Amino acid sequence: MAGKKYPHEGHRQRLRDEFSENGFSKWDEIKILEYMLFYIIPRSDTNALARRLISECGSIKGVLEAPYKILQNVDGMGNSSAAFIKTLNEFVHYCNSIRTNGKVYLTHDIMDVYFQDMFKKHRRECFYVICLDARRAIIKKELISEGAFDASELDVGRVVRVAVCCEAAGVILAHNHPGGSLEPSGVDLTVTQIVRNSLKLVGILLYEHIIVTDEGVKGFIDRIERLETEKNIQKYAVNP
Repeated sequence: MAGKKYPHEGHRQRLRDEFSENGFSKWDEIKILEYMLFYIIPRSDTNALARRLISECGSIKGVLEAPYKILQNVDGMGNSSAAFIKTLNEFVHYCNSIRTNGKVYLTHDIMDVYFQDMFKKHRRECFYVICLDARRAIIKKELISEGAFDASELDVGRVVRVAVCCEAAGVILAHNHPGGSLEPSGVDLTVTQIVRNSLKLVGILLYEHIIVTDEGVKGFIDRIERLETEKNIQKYAVNP
């Protein structure tokens, strides 16, 4: 008796042939993800799964950077499939580190995954300073405090010393809100203004302040800049 034929076998072979000819150059994101899923899901329609993943996460980049629990909640995904996606993400970052001689450049396209990975083992609130050179390569990363803090408790002098000692061109601050909101608190805004002004005195820029939660990553330096602009406008406004 002839073995039962797998209905997608011919389709998968056609995609493999296409890949051999042109790689990913002529494919859209759904087709690329469909093809990659062949290697972990041998007997299902991975095109439909790829569509669901990109619909949920927005793009291949979003899929690769999504937390495990988001991936596992997509219909058709399981623990092994989610682990495969996260392994692909780590592989991409490893290849990028080889190309850049081991340096990590905090460009906007990698910041989300970098900071989520950085805080994934922290269950308490932590505050980091990341020092960068002029090309935004990381020079030094230091944990400044652990546990809830307020503006009066933060060692601003230590932040400045760390940045000066490694001759940083700029700094990114980062802290997490375990189980909390991506929105900055009043304390977060105050701390950021204090650190920004202190770094400015020694010629170092504050590039960003990042908040990290299980749901995502968000910077809010633009809000500080707007507040300071509004303050200056009010200061120099001429009363009628």
